[in-house]
Amino acid sequence: MADPSVSPEPVLHVAAGLWAAGVLKSGIELKLFDALAPGAQDVAALSQALGAAPASLRVVLDALVAMGFVARQARGIPSPRYRLHSWSRRNRRTSARWWQTMPIAQPCLTCAKTTAAW
Repeated sequence: MADPSVSPEPVLHVAAGLWAAGVLKSGIELKLFDALAPGAQDVAALSQALGAAPASLRVVLDALVAMGFVARQARGIPSPRYRLHSWSRRNRRTSARWWQTMPIAQPCLTCAKTTAAW
């Protein structure tokens, strides 16, 4: 029988934190927040403006929606549009400068490996 005092919870919390940090860093490095600053856009327009693969960009956008940095507008629109959440609009410039000083591991959007930002 498994020992009930052993739990994977602490490891899962760390993994979730690393994932969230990597998603946020990806959005900043792609200049996604700058691209969304003028207003809501769909994935096709953002993909072309940023030079990012649409499928990968949608994953990052939806993760940023789940984290509360980006909002998704889907009602009555054939292709969902994404816009900055109000917090992101207010803090876009200062948070980008702050984030660039943080060394973390970042998931690579084009491959299955992790790249270090040390």
